[in-house]
Amino acid sequence: MGEATITDIKNNRHAIMDFASKMDSGDGIKRRKVMKVAKYPNLDKAMEMWFIQKRSLNKPISSLQNEESDDSSSDESMGTPKGPTSAEAFAAFETGLEWFEKQAECCPTQLLLLKRLRDLVAEKRVAAHRQIKIDNFVKNI
Repeated sequence: MGEATITDIKNNRHAIMDFASKMDSGDGIKRRKVMKVAKYPNLDKAMEMWFIQKRSLNKPISSLQNEESDDSSSDESMGTPKGPTSAEAFAAFETGLEWFEKQAECCPTQLLLLKRLRDLVAEKRVAAHRQIKIDNFVKNI
């Protein structure tokens, strides 16, 4: 543990002790496993409920698995060169990551690089599906 971490713990010991005493009441420790309390508790509860619902339906949470849409037309309209669409590239990276994680030679550094590339493709895929504001369709009266 670093010296700065120990200093921070010593300097914040009163806040840590106050938080721990509040969490000792009832089942506080069972409900929370982090020290930071949510800024928006209603949003936190809603996200937890959404997460539980999606997991109960066996839906993946961490990846963008939208229904296959016409990515080729959106990619072409943005002036990108011919080649695989963002959806195809994303699916390829997902498959490659699954394969690479099962290999004996799996290096964490290389795995992180592949995940970064997958995330870049995911960002480009989302950018192609951004919602257009209705103001763009309605002329000023």
